[in-house]
Amino acid sequence: AMKTIMLFLLLVVIASGGVLFQHHSQGSGGGQSVHDVINNSHQLIGAEITVTGVAGDSLAILGAGGFQLRDKDGSILIVLSSQGMPSAGTRITVHGTLRQAFAAGSEQEMILVETPEQRQESPK
Repeated sequence: AMKTIMLFLLLVVIASGGVLFQHHSQGSGGGQSVHDVINNSHQLIGAEITVTGVAGDSLAILGAGGFQLRDKDGSILIVLSSQGMPSAGTRITVHGTLRQAFAAGSEQEMILVETPEQRQESPK
């Protein structure tokens, strides 16, 4: 189901000109947790933030793609990126702009649009 959602988001972005995609780098962290970002998302929409988590499943199409950024409590944030996808299990810090992908009733899905040259990865 997650890959279907990511594919849908990618198609929407590509159809709208692909301008959402930006970038990432390597290091040990310092960003907010995925859990905190999701819990405070109503205050952070449109803001540039730095988030640290563990890379999960990824999907790439034509040089652009997205991946899951996971927290230890199971929280997941989708990151849209034009960089290579990180290896699953890699601890990573990503900088970008938080966007609301969609909202349906009380449910909403947040995505982080990554800023170029800002990613930090550390070994597993």
